Amino acid sequence: MGLFLNTAIAQNCTESDVNSALQHLAQKDPSLAPAACQYKQCGQGVQILLPERRTDYDKLAKALSEEMSSPVLLLYIHDEHYWGYFFYDSGRELDCFHPIPGGLEKTPPEKRQRLAGNSGVIAQHFHIDQGTIRHYLVEWPQELLDDAQPSTAYPDDQFCVGNPWQMTDFMKKLGFPYLWGENAPSQAVSNPQTVAEPPLEQIVPPLETASDEPPSETVPISPAPPETAPLPQSISPANAGHCRRLPALMTAIVAAIAAGAGCACWSFVAYTSKQYEVLPISIGIVLASIVLNVILWKRYIGLKKQIKSNLVEMLK
Repeated sequence: MGLFLNTAIAQNCTESDVNSALQHLAQKDPSLAPAACQYKQCGQGVQILLPERRTDYDKLAKALSEEMSSPVLLLYIHDEHYWGYFFYDSGRELDCFHPIPGGLEKTPPEKRQRLAGNSGVIAQHFHIDQGTIRHYLVEWPQELLDDAQPSTAYPDDQFCVGNPWQMTDFMKKLGFPYLWGENAPSQAVSNPQTVAEPPLEQIVPPLETASDEPPSETVPISPAPPETAPLPQSISPANAGHCRRLPALMTAIVAAIAAGAGCACWSFVAYTSKQYEVLPISIGIVLASIVLNVILWKRYIGLKKQIKSNLVEMLK
C-alpha cells in the first residue's frame, strides 16, 4: 500500500481557529486525532497536515469548512497513484478535481465534467491569475501514464503531469507552498501501472443536492483504513521521483548490454561465414549500444548522487 496524504488549506482563519475546529470534530470522530495533526499559519490562512491513510476526502473537507464557516481546500494523494482536491465553503462544495487516471472511457460525461476542476473558481478565491493553474487540471489518460518522458504543466514545475507529487507545484501557485517536506509522513513509491484502482464512487461520491436549510449536524467522518507498519521518513517528494526512475534505468542498461552482446556475436558469425554485407549494420548497432550504455550509466550515477545529496540536506 502506498502513501495516503491529506493536507488542507483553511482560508481567513488562524491556528487557534483550526485547533478549536479539530478538537470539536474529534469529539464526534476520535479517529481524527487532533494530536496527530500539524498546522502552520501561511499568509491569510492556515495549512494543515491531517492524519494519513484517510480516504474520506470529501467528508473531511466538508466537515472542516462547516465547522469553521470558511473556505477549505483539501488536497490529497491517493495510494501514491494520483492527486486531487475538494473545495468547500461552509459545508457547500464549490469545486473538486480528480484526474481519473486510466479510467476515462468508463466514466460518464457528467461525472467527468464535475471532476474536471474549475480553475476560475480556485483563482477567484485565492486571488491569482487563472492561467497559472489551468494546466494542472487535466485528465490523465492511460497513454499519458505510459509516456516514458512526461512533461510538466509549467516550465518552473518540479514534477511532471502524471506524478502525484505535482500537487505540491499546484499548492505553490496558490501561494501556499507545501510546508511538510521535513515532517512528511511515510512516502512509499508505488508503480501507477500496478496499483489496483478502487471504484471512482468510493473516492468521489455523487454531489448532494443543495439545500437552503442549514445542516443539523456536522457530517460524520468515516474511520481511517487500518494502519500499516511505518516506513522510513527520509524519502522526500523529489527522492520519491528519483527512486521511481532507478529501476527503469537499470532495466534499460541491461537491455542495451544484451543488445550489444547479441550484435557482437552476430558480427563474429557474419565475419567467419564471410557475410561481409551485414557487418556494417551489426557493428553500428554494437557501437550505438556502447554509447547508449555510457549515457544511461551517467544518468544512473547522477540520480544516485542526487538522492544522497537530498538526504544529506534533510538531515542538516
